[in-house]
Amino acid sequence: MNENNKNFKISKNDDPKEIYKAGDIVEGIIDNITDFGAFITLPNGGKGLVHISEISCKYVKNVSDYVTLKQKVKVKVLSNNNGKIALSMSKSNPQAAKKHLLLKNRNRSLENMINEYKKISEEKISDLNSRIKFNKNKKNRF
Repeated sequence: MNENNKNFKISKNDDPKEIYKAGDIVEGIIDNITDFGAFITLPNGGKGLVHISEISCKYVKNVSDYVTLKQKVKVKVLSNNNGKIALSMSKSNPQAAKKHLLLKNRNRSLENMINEYKKISEEKISDLNSRIKFNKNKKNRF
């Protein structure tokens, strides 16, 4: 289905390079999960990537905490560069994203927001440091 056109039909002969436009909202099935995101099979066999930053409105450390293989998901097409399709799960439902932000920021003092930002930043830095350490150890083995 397309956000702008309720009669959005796809035939098996349609080329994914041409049919998916930025702003389209479609359903697909997760067929691969990686550290950096999830690959989605779209109607007609097209494939796209939901980057880890587009999985949820929240910070995502592990993609597999949010999605599973063969899961049906609604995604928004962010771009289609000659068949390289960038997708977003978090932007596929703008009302939910807006509600999440409103609830998150309601009744929060500046001090609490700063402390939360520091905590999230420290988690991200720790995660990056452990990935760097893992990659260094991996290189030293060979």
